[in-house]
Amino acid sequence: MNPYEVPHLDVGSGKPLSPLKHRGHEDYYVAVDHSDEAFEQFKSKIGDASALKRDGRLVVVVGREHCGKTSLLNRCAAWVSGALTAEGNGDEGAGTDVHVLNLVDSCERNKSVLDRQQYVYSCVVDELERRGQLTADQVGELREREDKLDRGYRYLSLNLRPEALVVVLLPPTELLAEVVEYARFTQRRLLFMVETAEVDLIERKWSEVADVSRAEPLRLKVNLLKEGDGWAFIQSRHRLHPDGQACPKVTESAAQKVIETWKPSIGQLQTLLYGIYNEMLVEQRAEARTEVSFDDIKDLFFSMNRTGRGFEGHG
Repeated sequence: MNPYEVPHLDVGSGKPLSPLKHRGHEDYYVAVDHSDEAFEQFKSKIGDASALKRDGRLVVVVGREHCGKTSLLNRCAAWVSGALTAEGNGDEGAGTDVHVLNLVDSCERNKSVLDRQQYVYSCVVDELERRGQLTADQVGELREREDKLDRGYRYLSLNLRPEALVVVLLPPTELLAEVVEYARFTQRRLLFMVETAEVDLIERKWSEVADVSRAEPLRLKVNLLKEGDGWAFIQSRHRLHPDGQACPKVTESAAQKVIETWKPSIGQLQTLLYGIYNEMLVEQRAEARTEVSFDDIKDLFFSMNRTGRGFEGHG
């Protein structure tokens, strides 16, 4: 068995962990690339999650490509949902009707900000209508406000049931203007969550986001892997897959050299090791060794690329 497999997830596709859909994915988060620190920061800043019904919030995750931004957002959304449902932690928010709307892949990046935002708004209304959260009259009123989205979201906020919280996972953006607009749209019972690779721009212009926000917006950051992260990730995956213990294990020195040489993100490292272990298992190379060195990884990596079995996004 490949120790880098993740249940219900095609690792080679670059899809993120999603504990809301698959509860077991929570076990696959590893304290690397500052993601754990960001998650703890999120929980600390939110505090009593029931306050989201009163204030709403905008959460922005920044980080380079393939650093686990979507996985972090999914983890945060799952925590909010767990904290505010009957199965949660029993605080004042228990029993809240949480609706997580995942629109991350809902529209193309090359459309205008207005087109993207109107499409997201339409999707939110459609999904809440489908879930029985809006009456036909309310839907009609919301449709009439599609050209004035700030008014539309305000109307939505005022007409949601008192026990409702709507969490919207927005499409990724590279545009500061789009982030600022969602900060302006935030209302009570609405939690907007978005990711962007424009790290420097968002950090430099964060005051523009904060100035128009109803409640203090949150900025979370994930990074490329640092020293020791590669080894921590490898150990975690082998612990999760005891059936994979028969496979040779990447050495600690090899893990560190991979980080130093290729400077991969967590997504790239996962895809690299998954592909290399598949190659070893298919070719029955695993039986010939007890450990995997950096030279083994390098040879297999270039062999995979020559035969077209490499992976996208590695740099």
